[in-house]
Amino acid sequence: MLRKKKKAGQDTKKEDKKNFVFAVVLLAVSIIIFLSAIFMFKAPVLETKEVYASLGISEITGINVNNTALTFGNIMSGTSASRNLIFTNNYGFPVRLEIKAEGNISRFLIFERYTYVKLNEAKEIGINAIVPAGEKYADYSGKILVTIKKAI
Repeated sequence: MLRKKKKAGQDTKKEDKKNFVFAVVLLAVSIIIFLSAIFMFKAPVLETKEVYASLGISEITGINVNNTALTFGNIMSGTSASRNLIFTNNYGFPVRLEIKAEGNISRFLIFERYTYVKLNEAKEIGINAIVPAGEKYADYSGKILVTIKKAI
């Protein structure tokens, strides 16, 4: 029985075609993922809230209770204090909060930059002020910016 020999070029053409199709599919998936990421982080801003924040570094500790601002009072060098922002989602859909600090207080503050809040949920957002040992006595202030976007 005689068999036909396959031409070497036929096998490589089939492999080239498979590789090309794979590359096109991979490119399409990559573009979709990239565009989705851009859309998710560029959702329109619904509202931006500003909260004044302050702390003093001194040799004594003092508490300042204020419901209209985020005040940590006086903190001793090498210690920390915590306060909470409470956000209630009254929008008709889940939202994403983007939080950042501005001013000379920002280097002492630690918090979650992004958080999601479900419909009708009240969420406590912990803000911690950590003062390194040896920090000079002074007053620091700034603001916490909370940008509210529709969750995607």
